[in-house]
Amino acid sequence: MVIQNPILEIISAQQQRFENMIIEFQRCNQRFEVQLQDLGHLVSTIAGRDESLKSPTCVDLVNNCPKLTSLALRGFKLHDCKVRILVKGFRKLSYVDFSTSYSITGNFLRNLGGSTGGNLLEVLILRDCMHLKEVEVARLLMAVIAGDFKFLRHLDVSNREGLASEGDWYQRCYSSSIIPIKQVLEARPDICLLAEFPPEGSLCSCFVVGALVALETFDEDDEMYLRG
Repeated sequence: MVIQNPILEIISAQQQRFENMIIEFQRCNQRFEVQLQDLGHLVSTIAGRDESLKSPTCVDLVNNCPKLTSLALRGFKLHDCKVRILVKGFRKLSYVDFSTSYSITGNFLRNLGGSTGGNLLEVLILRDCMHLKEVEVARLLMAVIAGDFKFLRHLDVSNREGLASEGDWYQRCYSSSIIPIKQVLEARPDICLLAEFPPEGSLCSCFVVGALVALETFDEDDEMYLRG
């Protein structure tokens, strides 16, 4: 006659339940990974200046969502290094909206339109990005004139507070002599270019040019991550 130890039976039952939980978690994780692989659109809007999107998270998004074609992250604290990871990493990306995101200067746009990742962009929205620099917008439009961003059809660099100057983002630019809007519209009449800024000292009105139907710092964790 075999005498069952009730304590051992309890331990065995608990172990079996734990193993079943692990199996179910693995199944759920596999289904989640498949869903990520098939994800084509990602939209997230954050009120205020959210700093939760770190560089490693950006890398994970790129690695797990290779089919992503539309990306809208509004209101995040996004340094240019993070944006470059996303825009260059998603090889099929055609729609990007970083409206009201904090810390974007536009540096990520350099050498982007002619390279893999970024060259398929059709819509680029950088409206009301507080740190967006006048000089980076000018470089972007010069690249468009030079033949980069061949698929670009809609560009919004409008800013209700004006663009940031090169040396000090507190110094705002409301009208610019270095942004070649007219030349862009002549070279690429197929582009809808929004470049709406208030007159200096006013947030009430804006100017619209041509065919408008109307456009540096690292977190400690980002710096450590990039140094690897």
